[in-house]
Amino acid sequence: MAQLACIELAAAEPCGHKARTLYHLSQQGLSVPRSWVLEGEGLRDYLQIDPLRERACFADRDEVGYRHCHAEAQSALALRSFPVRILASFLLAAPEVDRWIVRSNHSCEDSSERSFAGLFRSSVASSCMKDLVHAIKAVAFQPYRWEVQMEMLRAGIDPFDFCPGILIQPFVHGRCSGVFFSRNPSQPWAGEQLCEWLAGDAKGVVDGSAPVRRVAWKHDDTPEDAILAQVKSEGNRIAGLLGSSVDCEWVWDGQCLNWVQARPIANLHCRLADRLDPKVELSREDMKERFPEPLSRMGWSVLERILEANLKALHSQFGLLVPPIEQLVVSDAGAIYSNRAFFQLKGVQWDKSFAKRFLQPKRVLQILGGCLRHWNSAAAALQLQDLFMQQPLEAICGAWEEEAHLTELNALAKGCQGDDAALLQAFEGLERLSQHVLSNDMATFVLREVYYRGLKKVLGSDAEVQKLINRRRTLNHELFQD
Repeated sequence: MAQLACIELAAAEPCGHKARTLYHLSQQGLSVPRSWVLEGEGLRDYLQIDPLRERACFADRDEVGYRHCHAEAQSALALRSFPVRILASFLLAAPEVDRWIVRSNHSCEDSSERSFAGLFRSSVASSCMKDLVHAIKAVAFQPYRWEVQMEMLRAGIDPFDFCPGILIQPFVHGRCSGVFFSRNPSQPWAGEQLCEWLAGDAKGVVDGSAPVRRVAWKHDDTPEDAILAQVKSEGNRIAGLLGSSVDCEWVWDGQCLNWVQARPIANLHCRLADRLDPKVELSREDMKERFPEPLSRMGWSVLERILEANLKALHSQFGLLVPPIEQLVVSDAGAIYSNRAFFQLKGVQWDKSFAKRFLQPKRVLQILGGCLRHWNSAAAALQLQDLFMQQPLEAICGAWEEEAHLTELNALAKGCQGDDAALLQAFEGLERLSQHVLSNDMATFVLREVYYRGLKKVLGSDAEVQKLINRRRTLNHELFQD
């Protein structure tokens, strides 16, 4: 078992996005509280995540069963002794600290695409060792709550396959504190920046529990207040260092402006606005040739018509859970409008370009690779990789039939031909798979085609496949109605 270790933030670059960002800010001369990090395999072993995965990862196939396993694991963690000697390094190094704040620093959060803001709560602890250990355990185990697991699955992340981490900082007592957004997340296209603050600590700003003062600036504005001017100046510098719009938590202690947290804004439209090249101008005619207006009613309907039939088929035929159509349309429409090359094509090429955009082989490979890995055939996924990189849809499905190892599908079909319980169990496997590997793109219908062809190959005919699907519908009709 790996040993649990604690390192000072300034000593080495940490793994988690949150601590790594603070590390780079400190290297650039910005004021960051002295911090310590718990991370790596030692923390994972201490939390006993792998045994939890074996016991609780859909073991009882429902929310109640998972919550029961989680509660048992959390109770066991509460009783487990903590190697307090590793905390002595910073408790002795900072004897003047009367309160600490423990933050999550997991590798799955605070990236440029997914922040999971609000899911992982910080915990404030006194300088008492027992209180600090309790806060560390509470924050470390947050990613394994049912609600968080579901959000991670919806984002396409294996909820047990990430590096856990903990960031421990002195609690900075502020005369005023707040949050700075280098781009207003509620109005990303307005070219505004937003700052929210109040007197005292920032907790009320972050969790929305206290009334705050709020001001919006244009990028080139200079606030009259000296502290806010420094917040804006250094916040813009942080945005430049991260290369994206940022959400930063700051505290003014009366002498120094401290940056206690900084992360990219993961809002889709903020990311698209960041990628917008202000030097590129599109003519009205070019835009109208594709859609009358960006994200207009007609634009939405075009995307919805293409997606809806395939999503319904995935749901009705296989019981696969797919994201809501509205969520898919927003994501895909945004990707189109951020692609300037898209508007340089002639109108007659629109359909081919659209299909090419959403049938990128790498996306298909991700889905099919996840499918194969789920049925314990990573070797087959690697074997198919070269075949999927530059092949159209028909070639991909043909490659599945000709080259793929069919052990997984044979096992699935055998289970489906057994009793009712085995059939439901097999399709529940497909449901879990859909939550793991279905991403927000139009390649989902490739999964439908591959499932159908694979089952047909092992069952022998379309009639047998349809018979199997009808039987599954009858058994599980209350959950998956057409």
